[in-house]
Amino acid sequence: MSEQTDNISERLAQLEQRVEELERQVKALQGNPPAAPAVETVVQPQKQQPAESEYKTIYLAAPTPEGVFEDFSEEQQAGKSIYQLSTRDGRNGTFIMLSTPEAVATANISVSQFIKPVCKIMGNSRVMPRRIDTVEEGKATLDGGVWRMLRKAVVAFES
Repeated sequence: MSEQTDNISERLAQLEQRVEELERQVKALQGNPPAAPAVETVVQPQKQQPAESEYKTIYLAAPTPEGVFEDFSEEQQAGKSIYQLSTRDGRNGTFIMLSTPEAVATANISVSQFIKPVCKIMGNSRVMPRRIDTVEEGKATLDGGVWRMLRKAVVAFES
């Protein structure tokens, strides 16, 4: 029973960290600077989590037709950064499409080149969107110095 309680406590702590990261991402997408992480009020399990458990944000440029992100940076680059990846371990991560005006403008240049290799599009993909919302995060893994898409993100176009 104690092991089950420890597992539940550990999972709860992980979910709380994920919620905090998602809240920071929402604020960043809204143009607000990310807030400092909230202070944990839940008693943590006895196990110490390694320092690498902190989320790291990486900005991804256009993918290859095979769904590989060869060009990425720790800083967002206007006109170049189209996707944002969050990773906890530096090897596996989830990504979203940025909804900044620059990312949307870049994506509008060629939906088939910049979006379709790593995203499923909900609704009409023939419209020129003013905004692109990520409905479901994609998954990627670091493989040979590049981020390789494992599961496509799902995006919706808003015109």
